[in-house]
Amino acid sequence: MGMMPGGGPPSRWQIALYHTYRLQDEILIAPGVPVLDLLNGSATSSLGGSPQHELSLNGGVFHKGMGLRFEGTYRGATRADGSGLPGSSDLYFSDQFSLNSFLFISLDQRGDLTKKIPFLKGSRIAFRVQNVLNDYIKVRDNNGATPLSYQRGFLDPEGRVFELSFRKRF
Repeated sequence: MGMMPGGGPPSRWQIALYHTYRLQDEILIAPGVPVLDLLNGSATSSLGGSPQHELSLNGGVFHKGMGLRFEGTYRGATRADGSGLPGSSDLYFSDQFSLNSFLFISLDQRGDLTKKIPFLKGSRIAFRVQNVLNDYIKVRDNNGATPLSYQRGFLDPEGRVFELSFRKRF
């Protein structure tokens, strides 16, 4: 957490970055059953196996009642091995970078605005954007086609979302 110099309420900033690197990710369901290797084609979810790399970034800056927060996540590409199942092929899941941002203004800390307009005392205006880059996981089979259940509308029905809100404490 950092502090910025200056008069008035203190300013702060914060940033954090986490990186997960998987060397091995296996599941043994029962003795005598093949081990599920999630890094090499086995899957336990609809997003394929485990990605080898995952990153998480979040942070923010706050000054005199205004603030900006952001969070980003990166998920590496994966695949699901379709061998052994009649009529199936491997599925390839693209990597994904998702970025969300949140900007707010607490009107109590914005000079004498609440003295001029008393109703604004205890209120905050916020603007949020989810999935700023509008990225989503793209799924392809061996032929380069996207299976029906992996169409974008099923995997990411919201896409990019904009939200404007007003909050008031009474």
